[in-house]
Amino acid sequence: MNIKVFKDYDEASFYCADLVASTINKNSHPILGLATGSSPLGVYQEIIRRYQKKQLDLANVTTFNLDEYVGLPRTHEQSYNYFMRKNFFDHVNIKEENINLPDGLAEDLQEECRQYSQKLLAMGGTDIQILGIGTKGHIAFNEANSKLQAHCHVEILDQCTVMDNSRFFKCKEDVPLSAITLGMMEIFCSKKIVILAFGRSKAKAIASFNDDQITTEVPVTFMKTHPDATLILDQEAAAELNVV
Repeated sequence: MNIKVFKDYDEASFYCADLVASTINKNSHPILGLATGSSPLGVYQEIIRRYQKKQLDLANVTTFNLDEYVGLPRTHEQSYNYFMRKNFFDHVNIKEENINLPDGLAEDLQEECRQYSQKLLAMGGTDIQILGIGTKGHIAFNEANSKLQAHCHVEILDQCTVMDNSRFFKCKEDVPLSAITLGMMEIFCSKKIVILAFGRSKAKAIASFNDDQITTEVPVTFMKTHPDATLILDQEAAAELNVV
């Protein structure tokens, strides 16, 4: 596990963007695993800047997003499809047919999960996977539990996750209670994993990297065993980290 601590969000985002750009430039048909939320937003902004400056070409890029809320149409302003288009896809030259997100309104959610997993694994997994981290250490929507799912599935969201995400909705009752998410095995299949964590609220989860223990109660700890994983932090997120 590589651990990188930066003085602020902008420096950390720039470093992560370098890793993504390197992956794009090294592969003829790169596959990017993408996350939503505030953590990767600076990374996307930096990649957009490089594309607009003609420093980066994304024409041959394929993307797979980690997750999507169940029950929200793709045009809903809080859907992850909407987020990705507004904050990334609409500003770069990734081909529409190469953009992949789960459909939270699929008639058969289990079949949607199966097909999404099958398509990703048939392509060999992602070349680089960007991950955020929840306050309790969940990744994608793989919540802390006694057991974790290997493959893409519908996850019932923890009340802590619902509360964390309620700030994006008019009221807590509007937050979806379940989501389609890639499973732990599909995430782990990525050739390179980058975990982003910023702010004091993430410090407790990041403290789980102080030892070699792995637990389903803190799903991100499984990334300790990945052969090429990098933890990118600001100083606040690293406040309780001893191994820096």
